[in-house]
Amino acid sequence: NQSNLIILKGVSGSRKSTVATLIAYPCCICTADDYFTDKDGNYNFDVTKLGAAHKACQERFDSVVNDQVVTNIVIANTNTRPSDYKYYVDQAEKAGLRITYIILENRNNTKNIHNVPLETLQRQETNILQNIKLR
Repeated sequence: NQSNLIILKGVSGSRKSTVATLIAYPCCICTADDYFTDKDGNYNFDVTKLGAAHKACQERFDSVVNDQVVTNIVIANTNTRPSDYKYYVDQAEKAGLRITYIILENRNNTKNIHNVPLETLQRQETNILQNIKLR
């Protein structure tokens, strides 16, 4: 039974974390948002710590890939550009994981719970649209 890497792509508020929880068990969800979430579930974003958050996400991913117990690993970051998820793809290819990309639309106009500014949402959308590969 081969393991899978599932890379979710979507602007903030497109329900990436929600979709990640719907993926079949056993599953490990890796997201930079976890770095900013305290033990009580409060989200405390600090842009100056974004690099550290992504490093922590990569370290969690590495520990799961090396563990080889989890069937599905989901990266639930915005992943708007190939450079955002290159690390995960490179490591997954080395480990022999199947890689699937899922782009989430926000047709329901759900509000992003992290209060990401409109300018950032527009940049995320533009980056995703510029980097879609359909064949």
